Amino acid sequence: MGQADREVVIDVRDIWKSYWRTEGFKKVEVKALRGVSFRIYRGEVFGLVGPNGAGKTTLLKILLGFLHPDRGEAKIYGKLLGTVESRAMLGFLPEMPYFHDFIPARKLIRYLGELAGVRGADYDELIRYVGLKGFEDYPLRSYSKGMKQRFGIAQTLLGNPPLLIFDEPTSGLDPLGQYEILSIIRRIKEEGGHTIFFTTHYLREVEILCDRIAVLHLGKVLFEGSPDELKERYAGEGYIAKFYLVNPLDDPMGELRKYLPNISYVKDREGFINLEQEENMIWVYIPKEDLGKLPSIPRDFELRELSKDILSLEEAFFKLINEEGEKVRDEGESTGGEEELPSVQADRGEGPGESG
Repeated sequence: MGQADREVVIDVRDIWKSYWRTEGFKKVEVKALRGVSFRIYRGEVFGLVGPNGAGKTTLLKILLGFLHPDRGEAKIYGKLLGTVESRAMLGFLPEMPYFHDFIPARKLIRYLGELAGVRGADYDELIRYVGLKGFEDYPLRSYSKGMKQRFGIAQTLLGNPPLLIFDEPTSGLDPLGQYEILSIIRRIKEEGGHTIFFTTHYLREVEILCDRIAVLHLGKVLFEGSPDELKERYAGEGYIAKFYLVNPLDDPMGELRKYLPNISYVKDREGFINLEQEENMIWVYIPKEDLGKLPSIPRDFELRELSKDILSLEEAFFKLINEEGEKVRDEGESTGGEEELPSVQADRGEGPGESG
């Protein structure tokens, strides 16, 4: 099924949002979002990725109906943002949730469910699902941050909403806490029935969970697609080849270079030669200009694998930010505005109660 045939869950179209901040004696316009557009389809896990200050939180507040865009529109399941209908379709976990920490988890989850009008919920099962069984009668003040985040996921599942939104769900957690949160989200994904949208700046989470992503930088979407598509976009021009040595050779690289003069050993991302070769196997990097010479190599070398040299997601992300980010920054500087603040004397002269 193509994307055109899939149900659109979140439809963001040309969202703009600006605000003003004071710098010295001037007010400077900050364009937090500049023409942001993307779509999230039913059943997928979609990640909004970007460095701090990219505009992720501003966009999230707009989607939740807490802010209004200056221009553009967005819908959730075809319904306008901020309406009772659209909010009933989602469960939301903020980056730093606050709960009444003097209340035991079992009592609080039931209270939240009743407050939301949820009927027939299995609250004990929700507690068990997020790994808090045995701690349900303890007040939340005794919970670690990771446990509170897991409780937060439980409350997003109240009423089984089809859309789940998580804002930086693993921010500030230790490695074990991160693993536990990601395991729960992965389990929700595998069980199906939910569309998941989350913001993050941890690319490892993106590779583990996401079907598609949008990269947001300086208020603008630089990329929308799968993590593999981003890596492919910045793939190297060469290939990685694995050869089986039919006859052992003292200097297999030297022999290969007679036919493929520009090859080199495969190196890791820090530039060190990878010497972890299998017995009678050799891994080499073949630049694009040598690829056509492969048929000329002797039968002493049996080609077992050949794949394009793909960057890691981190490398592709940094290339995207570095190459496209400068253009976005220049656009922002050319369209930003500023205005002089009135002087203190002018304020005093025109203020109420000063004119007589």
